[in-house]
Amino acid sequence: GQDLSPLDLINVKTFAQKVMDRKKLYDYLVSKMSDIAPNLTALIGEMVGARLISHAGKLSFSFTLLHKALKTRGNTPKYGLIFPSSFIGQASAKNKGRIAPYLANKCSIASRIDCFAGKNQKLE
Repeated sequence: GQDLSPLDLINVKTFAQKVMDRKKLYDYLVSKMSDIAPNLTALIGEMVGARLISHAGKLSFSFTLLHKALKTRGNTPKYGLIFPSSFIGQASAKNKGRIAPYLANKCSIASRIDCFAGKNQKLE
């Protein structure tokens, strides 16, 4: 092949460092989510669970998102934040609309258990 120019070499090193930093951040997220919300993590995964908690503000509010929309008589989202979950991704197009509310209900239960049951209350 051809030699890399010094500018290209700097760009490759910078990109490689960003990839390494992203991997470290993901590992940190996995460890924190397994400590903070093990049931929610087991249900929908680390990334989707962290996004749900981040959107709600904290774990104790994550189960109130749907109820808030219902109380204000606003439109409820069809899939919402749980759309990237593997359960919804594996479902057929016909069943995605049915699975999303079911999964949201289970996420609500899991987040309540994680929030109020105390440490190390992982359900099997």
